[in-house]
Amino acid sequence: MKRLCQVLEVARSSFYKWRAGRAARAARERADAALAERIRGVHAEWDGTYGRPRITAELRDEGELVNHKRVGRVMRKFGIAGLRLLKRQVTTGARTVRHARAGPVPARLHRERAEHEVRRRRHLPAGG
Repeated sequence: MKRLCQVLEVARSSFYKWRAGRAARAARERADAALAERIRGVHAEWDGTYGRPRITAELRDEGELVNHKRVGRVMRKFGIAGLRLLKRQVTTGARTVRHARAGPVPARLHRERAEHEVRRRRHLPAGG
């Protein structure tokens, strides 16, 4: 084992710790599969409309001690998704700020606007 760990550049203690955790990983896989079945039941009961937050609430109401992050991870792993009515809207970027065909605002316009602001703040007459 020592030579194999050297070739793979892995500490022997890490290998033995990984090997000792095999039973725990298998138990977690079984628990996730059982949770996925419960999630599928709630998901089917609500015609596939419930997502992670509502499914978590339903499972907690039934007495299951689960975290919303675990429910989300299991749903992703087993391909269970709630209904999305609206596509997520991006609120930043060039296409949302101004029309795609519109070019950049001319520097002259910025300059004139800045001069107007200075005059307004100093109460100077326009054009002078």
